[in-house]
Amino acid sequence: EVELGPITNNSIYATQSLVEYLIQASSAGNGTVSGDTNDWIEAGENFSVSASADEHYHFVSWNNGSSANPLEAPATSPTNLVASFAIDTYTVDIQAGDFDIAPTNFAAVAYGNSVTTTVQSIYVTNAPGVRVKFTGFEKIQ
Repeated sequence: EVELGPITNNSIYATQSLVEYLIQASSAGNGTVSGDTNDWIEAGENFSVSASADEHYHFVSWNNGSSANPLEAPATSPTNLVASFAIDTYTVDIQAGDFDIAPTNFAAVAYGNSVTTTVQSIYVTNAPGVRVKFTGFEKIQ
């Protein structure tokens, strides 16, 4: 309770207020967030949050649609951000050479997954009396 007075015809009392917004940030999984993750930020002041992916994952976006990382923005309302992460994917391209191998191209293979291909014949005849035997695959960088 605050006492104001004495009141006269010429007395004006103004109150000052400070508006702050709660900024929260979390991870949907496969990564962490840091910065202003559970902080009260003064209206108009900038807040900052960063997303860090776990090994073999990458940051995709925040639930507000932004893909900025770190995300810096002015506090204009209570904000609850969630960072999304996705597993790393790779394109696998098998160089078949002279062998009949199918399929030879795999797009968006998730880290840790396998691909299956079929070698139609383990021998290739290059010339009369000469054949080459398929013995396996070798990883090429």
